[in-house]
Amino acid sequence: MVNFFQAIDEVKVNSISWQKIVDRNNSCIGYEASAPFAGESGQGAEVKRPVLPMISMVRASCIARPRFSYGPPLRMFMKVEKSMLLSHRVVDELIRCTSDLKGCNYQLAIELMDGVVRNMEMATYVEALYRLRESGVCIVLDDDVIEDTIRLELRLDLCDMVKVDVDSFGIFPKSVNDVCVRGYEQVYTGVVDYLQRYGVPLLVGKVESDWQAHVVYSMPFDFFQGYAFGRPKHVLSVRM
Repeated sequence: MVNFFQAIDEVKVNSISWQKIVDRNNSCIGYEASAPFAGESGQGAEVKRPVLPMISMVRASCIARPRFSYGPPLRMFMKVEKSMLLSHRVVDELIRCTSDLKGCNYQLAIELMDGVVRNMEMATYVEALYRLRESGVCIVLDDDVIEDTIRLELRLDLCDMVKVDVDSFGIFPKSVNDVCVRGYEQVYTGVVDYLQRYGVPLLVGKVESDWQAHVVYSMPFDFFQGYAFGRPKHVLSVRM
């Protein structure tokens, strides 16, 4: 049986795109990296599992576009399933990538996606988070909904940011009726309570329309991402 971590390393990533992430002043604070599998295209081809090839492409794209400025580094976001951090090889590569990105004035930010981490593996997972945090990696908890249950990463203060999707709030692409708008008031209250309880910045993603942008701007989110703020831009290709 092929080891899963060997299998993901064999997946070929031949191009990478960046999508802008902005703050409340519409200033770019970073990009989210995405890539298709080699030979595949379309929305369903976005890479989430093949971590090692994706790390290599993130590193290469940042080195190819260095930032010669003295301002704060731009954050380079990439998705990583929690279970991938059980691999010492993956963690070592993320730390090495972080070091390389610092020289180009970028900071690696990993979005922790759902992945099965069993109780017996929890110590390894937490140790990996500590190692990454100490190396300067920005830890982003990707959460589908803002809920009352506190996550382990928040409880241990191992989370620098929480990302939520706009559709998890039921915010439609277009204004529908007054009932929906009143529902947004409840969302606003929930966001304020969450910020007061955990004190971490909130990034809202998948903001696709001007109406959605208008609604989320009226709420105390810190950062924004989606087609309303910029479509993914192809930045690098590698011939396989």
